[in-house]
Amino acid sequence: MSLDWPNRSNFSDALGFELVEREDGRAVMQVRVEERHCNTMGAAHGGLMTSLIDAVSGAAVARQPSIDGKAVSTVSVNVTFVGPSLLGDRVTVTAQRKGRGKRLLTCHVEAVNQEGEIVAIGVVTLRVRSGDGKFERPTSR
Repeated sequence: MSLDWPNRSNFSDALGFELVEREDGRAVMQVRVEERHCNTMGAAHGGLMTSLIDAVSGAAVARQPSIDGKAVSTVSVNVTFVGPSLLGDRVTVTAQRKGRGKRLLTCHVEAVNQEGEIVAIGVVTLRVRSGDGKFERPTSR
């Protein structure tokens, strides 16, 4: 059963991401690779894995007590694809906060398939947001 998380988005829902564990500084998500996720070579599109790595990192740190319940924004995502995720695979990604500066957090992420084989690794840097964390378009002058 998928848990709810405070930074859950329509985008994550549309891709079928499920949050299965969450604590301050750590989160685990899963997705089953479907035909809609596959590239022309029959493997999960890199965008699916990148989005999953980004989302699980946000879930690990956003609105958590260690950052006073504040929101976060992704600053950078670095993904290394180690092997393919194929149609029908169940991919599990685990994010763990590894670094913390005054405004920046870093998560290390590992993605494995149902066989326990590493399919991708990532490093995500996030910025702790001030205020309510919402983005607003600047007013015209």
